[in-house]
Amino acid sequence: MTTHTGTHVATSFANPYLVCSLCHQTTTGFHQGDPSACGCETGNWLVPCHHAAEAIDICWSWSPADGCQCPNGPADHASHTPA
Repeated sequence: MTTHTGTHVATSFANPYLVCSLCHQTTTGFHQGDPSACGCETGNWLVPCHHAAEAIDICWSWSPADGCQCPNGPADHASHTPA
C-alpha cells in the first residue's frame, strides 16, 4: 500500500485475477481519497479504469501462496469472465 497524503491512498491488489464489474478490464488496485483534498475527479475508483465499481474475482482458486489452482490453469478463466 502506498499512502500519498492523509486523504489520498492507492492500494495495489495482490490478486492478478480481479476485473472491474462495469468494464471487465483487469484491475490492479484501488484509489481512495477525498476529491477536494487530493484533486481527483472522484474519491474512490479502481485502477486503471477509474470506475467506482466492485472488483470481481475471476479465479476462485487463486491464493497468494499457490497462485491459480484451476484444473486448466488460467485457460479456465475465459469461461468465467463476467459478461
